[in-house]
Amino acid sequence: MSDARILLCAPALNASESLAGLEMMRGLTLRGATKFVVTTGKFDTEKEARAFNVEAGYPAETALLQTLSRWAEVPEWPDARFRDGYDLFCLHQIMRQNEGFDIAVLLRDGSEIQARWASLLRALEGRFFVTGETAETGPNLLINLADRRARNFLDRAAQFYFTGRAYALESYSLDSALRLVVRAVELEADLDDVGKNTDLAGGMAAAHDNQAASR
Repeated sequence: MSDARILLCAPALNASESLAGLEMMRGLTLRGATKFVVTTGKFDTEKEARAFNVEAGYPAETALLQTLSRWAEVPEWPDARFRDGYDLFCLHQIMRQNEGFDIAVLLRDGSEIQARWASLLRALEGRFFVTGETAETGPNLLINLADRRARNFLDRAAQFYFTGRAYALESYSLDSALRLVVRAVELEADLDDVGKNTDLAGGMAAAHDNQAASR
């Protein structure tokens, strides 16, 4: 993955967080990286990154995540489950409009990415995702887009938060939540394989019956 095309996403709930995300981007010098700073309005990235207005088109997802968090009566705001769901939504929206990347990074701590990039890449090999050390705003998240199932993984991850399933976890972390999503994606792939094998067996049996009938 040394020549990987990297999508860096710095999520933000407001202008001050967009500014903090831009400052993180200034300190990153990863080869092959395209930098996106999430905004909620007009914001000048000073050519350090691309601005992505997540509120364009007035999406309903942010309000839905806020409503789910209030229904769950979380003791602190913003709740980690809301924040992870919102940040994944930001990344998902960016990826819907930008393709051709091998790795996506949900950036919370730029210093860790810069210092531990090689070891994080090694950990990502053969996996859907890896999380970094937990920072104040949550752990960094790397997603292996080279895996053909990555898009399905991201879709399922978004659904996990939009349906409120994250609030059913007694002990929550981003890593544990996404591990459940991986299990669901792998199970779905196994069921698809079973279905294909069943269809193949049925087709072969039908062909055999037709051949026998023609004799």
